[in-house]
Amino acid sequence: MDEKLIAPCGMTCCDCLFRQERIYETAKSFKAAINELEYDKFLLHFSRTNIPFFNEFKRFPQFLELLDKIIALQCENVCMEARGCSVPSADKVFGGIVKATHKCDVLLCIESKGYEGCWNCDELEECEKKKLFRSTYGNVPVENCKIIRDKGKAAVEPRENKYYIWQQENK
Repeated sequence: MDEKLIAPCGMTCCDCLFRQERIYETAKSFKAAINELEYDKFLLHFSRTNIPFFNEFKRFPQFLELLDKIIALQCENVCMEARGCSVPSADKVFGGIVKATHKCDVLLCIESKGYEGCWNCDELEECEKKKLFRSTYGNVPVENCKIIRDKGKAAVEPRENKYYIWQQENK
């Protein structure tokens, strides 16, 4: 694996859904087709009729807003190079979609200790800053950090469809 795809916390960008271009390119293409064909106006027009099937399309503007938010989730750079995340966080999104590289608590901790990554830390397994990661990634970041500590970054393998906790539970 390319070393730049290993985040300082032990997560791997190649497995991350925020980096899966297919999702975002599909969403952008779908939105472009809707705009080009004025499909939103078409569905909203029919939602004002007495045809029950079309009633749900009154919510189509909210669907387009959700599509914009999905598109905004796309990660634009890897944490190891940017020294921060480009995925919008709750504190960075006000009155619209705002993207800026921000540093999570884990990265701030790593930098405060002068480490390259969590693999350099003796508190790796007990780290409270990784609590959110555990609920999403299970023990994958910690396992990756142990691999790096023992064998180096080159030994880290992509997890593919066993990266997220729900994938690990279903396999």
